[in-house]
Amino acid sequence: MLRFFIRRLIVALLVAATVMTLAFAMTRLSGDLAISIAGPSATQADIETVRKAYGLDRPLVTQFFDWVGRASVGDLGESFFFKRRVSELIGERLPVTLTLGLTGLVIALVVSLLRSRRISRLPCSCAAAGRRLRRAVSSSIRCAAAERW
Repeated sequence: MLRFFIRRLIVALLVAATVMTLAFAMTRLSGDLAISIAGPSATQADIETVRKAYGLDRPLVTQFFDWVGRASVGDLGESFFFKRRVSELIGERLPVTLTLGLTGLVIALVVSLLRSRRISRLPCSCAAAGRRLRRAVSSSIRCAAAERW
């Protein structure tokens, strides 16, 4: 059981690392962030000021590991476009997101329970055949084990 949890933890960490890398890469590959933040009418001096202020003048690897380090302790930084803390933006939208997620979960649970109840009552369903097969296999294993001893 411990091995199962360790494997799941490793997979979860790999998924988190992949998502973080892709999110960082997509923001950087979409164009020059300094120009987007400064606006279309910004001068070259304004763009350089924005680059310095947001640390966009540093190497990408340094930017990435700084971003990961801050994100790992819960500091998601400031939104480039809303000029507000990202954690505040997430907090504002979290109630609606949770409501939608929980509603979907309840609907899926009700539908699956109703379908499983219907399927379990059918005499020749795949579920009934699966139960018969499982009983046959387990009884043959018990018989084989009893003969062996």
